[in-house]
Amino acid sequence: MSTNTAGKFEQMNSHTTNNDELIAIELEIVEIDDQINRLRHQRSCLIKRKQQLKVTIEQYQPRTTGNGNEHWQRTDFPWNSKIDEMRTEIFKIDSFRPWQLETINVTLSSHDCILIMPTGGGKSLCYQLPAVISEGITIVVSPLLSLVEDQMYALRKLNIDARSLNTSTPRNEQTEILQILDGRNSSVSTLKILYLTPEKISKNKSIMAKLQKLYETNRFSRLIIDEVHCVSQFGHDFRPDYKYLSIFKRQFPKIPILGLTATATLKVIDDIRNILKIPHCVLFRAPFNRKNLFYEVYHKSSVGKNTLKDLVNCIQNQFDKQSGIVYCLSQKDVEDVCFELQQNNIKAGCYHAGLSATARTQIHEKWLESKVHVICATIAFGMGIDKPDVRFVIHHSISKSIENFYQESGRAGRDDQQSHCILFFRFTDVFRLAPMAFADKSGNGLQNLYSMISYCLNESQCRRKLISKYFDEVWQSNDCNQMCDICRRSSTSITQRNCREEALILIACLNENKKERLTAIKLIEKLSIKTMVKLDLQRLILQLIVEQYLKEDFHFTSYATTCYLKPGPRAEYIKNEKCQILLDIVENAKRPTLTTNKKRAKQIVDKKPSTTTVTEDRPKLQMVTNTEPVVRPIRRKRRILEYEDDEDDDGNDAKNIPILKKANTSSNDNMDAF
Repeated sequence: MSTNTAGKFEQMNSHTTNNDELIAIELEIVEIDDQINRLRHQRSCLIKRKQQLKVTIEQYQPRTTGNGNEHWQRTDFPWNSKIDEMRTEIFKIDSFRPWQLETINVTLSSHDCILIMPTGGGKSLCYQLPAVISEGITIVVSPLLSLVEDQMYALRKLNIDARSLNTSTPRNEQTEILQILDGRNSSVSTLKILYLTPEKISKNKSIMAKLQKLYETNRFSRLIIDEVHCVSQFGHDFRPDYKYLSIFKRQFPKIPILGLTATATLKVIDDIRNILKIPHCVLFRAPFNRKNLFYEVYHKSSVGKNTLKDLVNCIQNQFDKQSGIVYCLSQKDVEDVCFELQQNNIKAGCYHAGLSATARTQIHEKWLESKVHVICATIAFGMGIDKPDVRFVIHHSISKSIENFYQESGRAGRDDQQSHCILFFRFTDVFRLAPMAFADKSGNGLQNLYSMISYCLNESQCRRKLISKYFDEVWQSNDCNQMCDICRRSSTSITQRNCREEALILIACLNENKKERLTAIKLIEKLSIKTMVKLDLQRLILQLIVEQYLKEDFHFTSYATTCYLKPGPRAEYIKNEKCQILLDIVENAKRPTLTTNKKRAKQIVDKKPSTTTVTEDRPKLQMVTNTEPVVRPIRRKRRILEYEDDEDDDGNDAKNIPILKKANTSSNDNMDAF
């Protein structure tokens, strides 16, 4: 071998060594960067926990007022005998539930208070009973007309004079209410509770003038803010008009404020106090656990008609002729689901913003009277409903946050009887909801959605424990008493698998197709992972999004919003062999054993893979339950609402129940407004 040739080999070896060292250094830098990011995240979490502990310590410290330490559970206040009398004679309630008496004592003592109590815990009584025994008018700010309608319906049955002032209030009644607020006809008025929407207060200056007059004449009893979490930008349902309520403490300093909600984290509570200017308010926080509710997640079929069959099958087999709610993502979904239920002899009705106020009120009342068994609705329905015998709440699609899901599912089982909260979860529904979450005014929409996705992806931890942890409560899995699908299922059917190698292939595929830009569906079509069933591959993609290995990239057009995927801020760390992407895998006889192409994944660090179409050789997706779906035909055309006269099974009048019928117009797949 010549000297020149030997020199070239030496240079090549040196070059290879340098390249190897460069790669090693780059990987070490990536690892150090990831450690720095993890330490920063850990520091941020510790600071957040420190703030939470401060709030918690403050929460359980006795509140000091001008009268000294108050013990709100006492029964020797001047009004206690009166409220006991009204509780039994008017409301027909034998005893108070936890925190009701304490809250009533606080507000009747003219102190500010925030009450956080699970849906169905009895929050409404905490202001309705004081309103009955107090002089003057109690003003209740409530966000939804359906909520107001439900409260009004219940109060009318108790012969309590309660009214609402909103866009649907008849003009002559509006005039009468304004005259009462102004002092005219006040001597003969029996008005005790007036419901207002936050929009009515923020956008109508004359209302504030009337309330000022009410205050000056000592007839403004107290201010109730229902769904008070809407005040906070950190809450799941932030509404800008709620922030206008911050002026009430300045305008009416002597009026006690009572804020009510079923869902608020410690961060949200602190924000509410600051916004409403009630830093020293008394805080009562009931446990979030509803022991009578059974939580479960069904894997939703990728074929729409199969999902409808599963839904019909579920209701007919488990909840025949029982009251329930089916929440849907869009108005079109509501009508499709309602139509299918009606075609299978299930008494169902629609409720969404596209219907007239009269139609919504009619179907609401029919459902309350059990002349309609199932109400199919968007989230416009349900806050504050007072129907005790709701045996099931089904989410046809994923909810937009843990708070929303907890509140919506909590409308089941208010009579403390066992009820079911079922969520149908599907990969593609996430990307229908993501653009709306991205556009959320609070700026927290996507993070809230990702928390909900984590709840659905979970196959190993108690569902109640996950909910309680989200709301900063300590909860043990063995306290669930097998009241969720996870705790009831055998733990041996679950394994955790490190999917780092599959994640490497996903990231490489995205890098290969930067110019084309891939949606989640297109990404799966491009992939060459024949070792993983499609359902688990979809779940892996969602987990990578939640854990920031992948990132959603939204592009807006005049007609739609498209969600593309790209490598996320933590994507580089996947190249580190210490990285673990743990995915819960449900093992059963009908699903093949998962294998891994380790050799291929190892090449990804230095070389990009070629792409082929993902295999379709996989088992048929099934629900978590063992119930077999019933095959039935489905209509594909758009439905319209008509009214037909009918009788229920007992021969009772069942007129004006909305019946969905086919129209000649074609269906529109675009998202309807809520």
